[in-house]
Amino acid sequence: MAIVAHATVGTNSIDFLRRGGDLPDGSDRRVSIHVLFDKAGKRYVYLPDSVGANHVGFSTLTINGQTFCRTCQINANQSTLGFELENLQDGQDPYTEAQLLSMGWQINEWRRIHGPLPVVRHADIDPTRRSDPTDLSVVQMEEWARRAAGEQPPRNNGLQRFVVIPDSLAIVREGPGTSFPEALGGRSRNLTRLPGGTEVLVDRIVRGEEAFGDTRWAHLENDIGFIHILALERA
Repeated sequence: MAIVAHATVGTNSIDFLRRGGDLPDGSDRRVSIHVLFDKAGKRYVYLPDSVGANHVGFSTLTINGQTFCRTCQINANQSTLGFELENLQDGQDPYTEAQLLSMGWQINEWRRIHGPLPVVRHADIDPTRRSDPTDLSVVQMEEWARRAAGEQPPRNNGLQRFVVIPDSLAIVREGPGTSFPEALGGRSRNLTRLPGGTEVLVDRIVRGEEAFGDTRWAHLENDIGFIHILALERA
């Protein structure tokens, strides 16, 4: 596994990355990422580590002698964790100290959880199409990781931390129920399923469709989706 560094080429990518495309309903979803860092250093988590993000396309990546590619048994999306730095990528827009310290903290945190993962730039594994992150080398990112080692983790801003219960039906849905909104006769789309032990941050508990005798649904941070409360326990 490796960590891939990206930059957004934009100034407000929060909603775009939540949708994964240009259309408001996300029906043209084509890109996803694990974490975004805005200019203020705020950390937005879009996917848990256990879910592969569509962030390196069909790039070729070799880690410890094993190659991951489009035709390989495991592709590069499945073998990497990715983060985005909000930046115009015009050579004039600077990264902020808060942003780079948050990035450094995230690199350290992923290494704490998953072991000594290497960091690579998107441009390094797709040099004919990508140049991001501009003006930020792997050496510089490693230096920010060292600087961040003594920093406190980014604040959760009042979010509640939960863990997915093993063997539970932890399906992330777009609404608080299996059929939502009921008035329209629609069905709540399944966005992903989280394995037991996955940590999630919850910004609120809402009432929705009753399941297993309970109507409570947890809304995940950054509008990722809803999980039934009985699939979670407090971390």
